[in-house]
Amino acid sequence: MSATRVVSRACALIVIVLLGACVVRPRHDAAAEAAQMAQQRVRMEQESMVAVTQRGITVCRELTLGIAERDWIRGEVIATDGHNISVRISDAGRFAHMLDNAAVTRGSLVRSAAMLWTPCR
Repeated sequence: MSATRVVSRACALIVIVLLGACVVRPRHDAAAEAAQMAQQRVRMEQESMVAVTQRGITVCRELTLGIAERDWIRGEVIATDGHNISVRISDAGRFAHMLDNAAVTRGSLVRSAAMLWTPCR
């Protein structure tokens, strides 16, 4: 293969690569994407509220101890009031917990925001 032929193939390859970089790509609209994510978050929060504000269902809540340890408590929804629920604790978790300056023990009643709870499986 002659030197001119190698150079011409190299030039052709460079032209192809440069033209490939000029391809029109769809615009990334960050504002529209952020608005869509906000709508999805609101919908998720509404669905979660409906799920945990029904009397008699079992709900769970994750609590953090220190900087890394996590523990779950479980209970039954006794009453609802707007965005708050009252939960009778059936499983206080592996560790001792305090919520609203009260010890979380089996049988205790905890009142807190419904968004902090999730339906148990």
